[in-house]
Amino acid sequence: MKTVEGVFETPHSVFLVPDKSQLIVTDTGKEGAKRLDATTFNVIERIKLEHPGSDSIGYDAPRKRLYIVTGGKDVGMNESFLEEIDPETGKFFGSIRFDSNHVEALAVEQRGPRIYINVTDKNYMAVIDKEARKIVAAWPIKEAQQNAPVAIDEDNHRLFVFTRAPGKLVVLNTENGASIANFPAPGRIDEAVFDKANHRIYAAGGEGWIGVYEEKDPDHFVQLPNVITAKGAKTEIVIPSLNMLYLAESPGEGNTADAGILRYEVQKAKP
Repeated sequence: MKTVEGVFETPHSVFLVPDKSQLIVTDTGKEGAKRLDATTFNVIERIKLEHPGSDSIGYDAPRKRLYIVTGGKDVGMNESFLEEIDPETGKFFGSIRFDSNHVEALAVEQRGPRIYINVTDKNYMAVIDKEARKIVAAWPIKEAQQNAPVAIDEDNHRLFVFTRAPGKLVVLNTENGASIANFPAPGRIDEAVFDKANHRIYAAGGEGWIGVYEEKDPDHFVQLPNVITAKGAKTEIVIPSLNMLYLAESPGEGNTADAGILRYEVQKAKP
């Protein structure tokens, strides 16, 4: 374990560059996103973006494009942007502007032409054409306010949108934006994960529990029993090959003595 000090002001997202021992870390500080050596954690370079306030990311693996949210209220801007770069070279391709000071998480289709991104302060989901680099639709989230984390089941054309006021999961059809179902969810959630192997969605909330939802088929979903965790534990990752879910516990959020990683075994879905 190693602590990186004096490099970031407010780090957010971490991206492991494919086929390279490098990390890209976004930072809402003045110097923005940085590229680090994944072994030494030394800074290799500052990623040149058009605007400050780098935050959420999404990756298009087939096209090798990394999308980074910038701007917004954290850096005193009334507009936000989605900037597109080559993560290997840092080459800048262009950006999309939002008349919004709070744009949150995004889901990127890997075989399709679209990106879905939460415009949180305006309470809608923006649909972006990747090639045209243009917003082509805006789907209102009617069930609740502050839509933020999002995950996608691209095979079944389903989008999983989580809100914070109150905490809800809203399931949308990616073909037309229609609402399929909604369920209670943690309110203080930063990230949602779709477990493709087991057809489940996991939503870790800072209140101290994970909401678990099962996709029976594209039109039928059920909420499974909550998993008790710890206050402040709201950043998660699922490793399918290990059948494990890892959850980061934040001492600042939960007023706990130490930071830590919580580990949970993922039970395989019944055939």
